Amino acid sequence: MSESASLFHDSISRVESENAISEAIDSDVHAQIATSTLRATRKTRRTKKSPDGMPVDEAAAEERALLENLKTVRDRSLELRRRAVAQAFEFADQCRAFAERLPSAQVLAFIEQECRIPRTEAQSYLKLTEVLGPEREMLQESAVEVPVLFQLLKQPEAVRTEALSMLRSGRTLSRASLRALRQDVLAGEERGKPDRSPIKELQRAVRTRARNFIERLLQDLAGLANAYAALYNETVPEDRSPETVARVDALAADARRLADRLAAAAPADLFTARPNDGRSWGQVYSTLRLIADRKLCLDEDWSWPETHPLWMEEIFHKDLVWALGQEIPELEGRRRPIPKGVAPLDCKPRSAASRPSSAFQYTVLELCAGAGGQAIGLHAAGFWHAGIVENNPEAVETLRTNRPSWPIIEADLNTLDVSQFKGVDLIAGGLPCQPYSQAGHRRGAEDERDLFDRTLQIIETVRPRAVMIENVVGITHVTHILRRLSVLSALESLGYDAEWRVIDGPSFGLGQNRRRAILVAMQPGLMHRFRWPLPPEMAPMPVGTLLRDLMGARGWKGLDRWVAKANRVAPTLIGGSAKKMGMDLAQPKSRESWTRLGINPRWVAREAPGPDFEGEPYLTMPMLARLQDFPDNWLFAGSRRWQFRQIANAFPPRLSRVMGLAILRALSGVEIDLRIALQAPLFKRIDLAELRALELARELAEAAE
Repeated sequence: MSESASLFHDSISRVESENAISEAIDSDVHAQIATSTLRATRKTRRTKKSPDGMPVDEAAAEERALLENLKTVRDRSLELRRRAVAQAFEFADQCRAFAERLPSAQVLAFIEQECRIPRTEAQSYLKLTEVLGPEREMLQESAVEVPVLFQLLKQPEAVRTEALSMLRSGRTLSRASLRALRQDVLAGEERGKPDRSPIKELQRAVRTRARNFIERLLQDLAGLANAYAALYNETVPEDRSPETVARVDALAADARRLADRLAAAAPADLFTARPNDGRSWGQVYSTLRLIADRKLCLDEDWSWPETHPLWMEEIFHKDLVWALGQEIPELEGRRRPIPKGVAPLDCKPRSAASRPSSAFQYTVLELCAGAGGQAIGLHAAGFWHAGIVENNPEAVETLRTNRPSWPIIEADLNTLDVSQFKGVDLIAGGLPCQPYSQAGHRRGAEDERDLFDRTLQIIETVRPRAVMIENVVGITHVTHILRRLSVLSALESLGYDAEWRVIDGPSFGLGQNRRRAILVAMQPGLMHRFRWPLPPEMAPMPVGTLLRDLMGARGWKGLDRWVAKANRVAPTLIGGSAKKMGMDLAQPKSRESWTRLGINPRWVAREAPGPDFEGEPYLTMPMLARLQDFPDNWLFAGSRRWQFRQIANAFPPRLSRVMGLAILRALSGVEIDLRIALQAPLFKRIDLAELRALELARELAEAAE
């Protein structure tokens, strides 16, 4: 282990105990009050009589005990707060020492990810000694709260100077009083400037009128979109019946009225801005004109990124699809306006849907796709694949056999030109895990199979809105801390916020004790919307229940006894390495876990046990695939050894779907009930009637001002 790694390793336990100093203070003070009160009560009871046995004034004794208790708690409270200030500065000194030996980005990543300290506080610790170091003794003596220290760092110099003067004078400074002080100091600096309140009042009145217009316009757009989707679902382009002609004429008239209202309300340059952006008002306007001219359908092939995949044969015109094929919230009367720069975020599921109604609005480029476990899950969550990259011929054949319409790219990731994928919403990948696996040599970045550096280059080129990389739990061990920090700091230098966590398969209903380390990164303004998936209330799937039909497919008489014995989740499947020649399910140390389930882990059978089979059965390839949550009709190409490797190395679709929905929530703001989603099939027919118009109120409101 390097000297820097050793320095981090020795510091972790101490740092983790200091990353919530203010909370610890409150807890300790409450505990001290309770303890001191109990001691005072006991002391009062002991002093009810004088040493010679004569009674004393019980009220006086209780008063003295109370005073002593108050003094003890006061002194203890001040001591704890002073100690907290000293510890905060001590931790800041340690961080400064790290910064002299490691890049500052890695130090920030260490404080935030390993010590679980929010990034704003992490940066504050690096600045604490520099900005407030000369006042260290005074701040410690004043027993100021640690959060107030951090707030002081963020204040303008005039506010900070006044606050420090107050503390030197003996005042107590809270966060609320600091906010009030800031307002007063800044108000003093604003004295004499012109009063702009009349202008702001007029702006509010204009915005209110614009919002009323927009709400009515969006209601009409939503109605037009629904009517158009219904026409598409219920007719074909060749239909020339009187009823269909009348429906088309009605749509054309409504579209013409909406287009005229738009043209009258907004300047002409609004409709020419960002002509290639599917979310511009120019697209909406041109779409309305197309409908008004009855140009509803168009035959064309689709390819990334020119067209959308949902309309592949006899399709809507792509301008109309992009403009009206998105989601718009239902408007029920007046609603509170959303502040500028704020995107709506649901906190509760709105329906029993298994994915957002605007499914496939968001695109993903997938790296190291393997047999498709991650791709299946992301598709089920509602992502559209712009590209699926894999270099193993057997895995590529598996993907093409099962989903010939998917954009499979057989290529070496190190030489692939990814510039064509600029603008995708998500980059996802299951990078080779062998460099960090407990079953391997754990060489990390020194392993030739490690692809993190190449992935960072791809992220820099493509600039996705979000990133999701899965790997084995071994990458979170302390031996790889510097590698994790280098990845986190590299992502930060590219402008991404990132976190690394571990998710547990059985918690989400997986029938296998599979835990995966997940790295999620997002562009600024999105990470605060991301929430690591919370396990729904669902029991893990026992192996016997999960595999009963497959194990009994040939009439095995011992099936019921085996199901009763296999009443737990399976151990983690291993064997994904290309260097592994056999098809055994476990290392020697973990074979006992399989045998307790009544399974022989030393081989993979070609078929289920026969009627008179005795002993512990082997699992078959379909059984292994189901343990990994693959659909039963998913076919695997190649030799049996390569099929085994593809299955064992997969990211289970169930876990991929869980992560995909979590990322979609951050991107779209739509909450999906995870329990309902996990009960839905992995593949379903797309219902075009669910698609609604895109809400673009903010752009039009700004234009109306």
